[in-house]
Amino acid sequence: MTTIVISPATGGSVTVGRNRYQSGAGQVLSVPDGDVPALGAAGWLVVGTTGTTAGRPAATAGTVPTAAAHIDTTLGKTVVSDGATWRDPTTGKQV
Repeated sequence: MTTIVISPATGGSVTVGRNRYQSGAGQVLSVPDGDVPALGAAGWLVVGTTGTTAGRPAATAGTVPTAAAHIDTTLGKTVVSDGATWRDPTTGKQV
């Protein structure tokens, strides 16, 4: 699975292991999950994971943090976790 991040308003360059991320301000990138903590610590905005409905993390109680986002490519929309299930943020319905 990958995670969507957005570069800081000032742009930036960060090396995580063998991966180097360099971008202008506000650029959207899809990065491996393992690189997310370092990018977040460097000021990059972590938007959420991305992938299919079947591939998104199980949102059973305690496994996905409340307000975690997943960009669901099957549904074509972002869904959010309430800590126990995935929900459509515009309707509140379970998805």
